Amino acid sequence: VGMSSEDWHWLNNSLTFGAIIFSNPRPGMKSIPERIANGDLDGDLYLVCWDTHILDSMTALPLVDEVSDDDGKLSKGDSNPNWFSDAQDLIVDAGVNNEIG
Repeated sequence: VGMSSEDWHWLNNSLTFGAIIFSNPRPGMKSIPERIANGDLDGDLYLVCWDTHILDSMTALPLVDEVSDDDGKLSKGDSNPNWFSDAQDLIVDAGVNNEIG
């Protein structure tokens, strides 16, 4: 299932330049931030570089899947039907307040 046009528009037009969005991991696997220096998104800084002169001089092993320490299942707490719009508000507020890091 793809994203709605409204959500796609929000992603392309509402985020502060430099915001990084990570995908959800496959069930039972670690997230990308967890695999990058055990990041837990508590203020970790990431460098995104598109400069081919720099990238051509670097070598790195591919990021491979790692099994998660937990069962990968979400807690069974109360469901919030407005979770996506709430998350959008948090990201926009953090960008406005320059708290994205």
